[in-house]
Amino acid sequence: MSDITGGPAHVECTGDGLKFGYINHPMYATITTRRAGPGELTVFCKGPTKNAFCELRDHKDGTFLLIVKPQDVGVHALHVRYNDIDVPGSPFNPNVSPASLVTVTGPGVEDAILSAPQTGVFEVRTEKVGVGDVKVKVGGPRGAFKLVTEKRGRTLLCNYYPTETGHYIVDVTYDGVLVPGSPYQVYLANDADDLRHFKLMQSEA
Repeated sequence: MSDITGGPAHVECTGDGLKFGYINHPMYATITTRRAGPGELTVFCKGPTKNAFCELRDHKDGTFLLIVKPQDVGVHALHVRYNDIDVPGSPFNPNVSPASLVTVTGPGVEDAILSAPQTGVFEVRTEKVGVGDVKVKVGGPRGAFKLVTEKRGRTLLCNYYPTETGHYIVDVTYDGVLVPGSPYQVYLANDADDLRHFKLMQSEA
């Protein structure tokens, strides 16, 4: 259609959900139809073996929130259509990662007092995902930590043995993709008062 009458060519789609997502985690995008004129907006998303669930929420101002809930990993074909015609960029091809099935737990990824038991200890569990490459990196005060890992089955035991207070960053990836929550921002305090003060400052930030 022409610029005067609008049409599918004037629909705009934005958001990270058009490019990337995690299995079992919703992906989000914004669709703007203000310049497209009257019409019907439809979406559907095909995965390698399963279709994703799609939901459109109408903000009643010419914009829609698109929520896609993938049920499969890999590259998807996300079609956004206006009056049954693909809009610019459609089909989009978000790549859905299984990294969300990796779990990271333990005191080593939480704010704590430096002298507390098992400070710096955490584990990365991968029993819910296929064979993949798990990598752990830690950053912090220079010379104040040493990362040691031990693989036990589908679990990677980690300890970075911190020796100084301050900020640490724990980075966990699966096949090169950050797992949800990573990088973990960790503050190790000198005592309980120091930790309370830090959390108060964080809440006011």
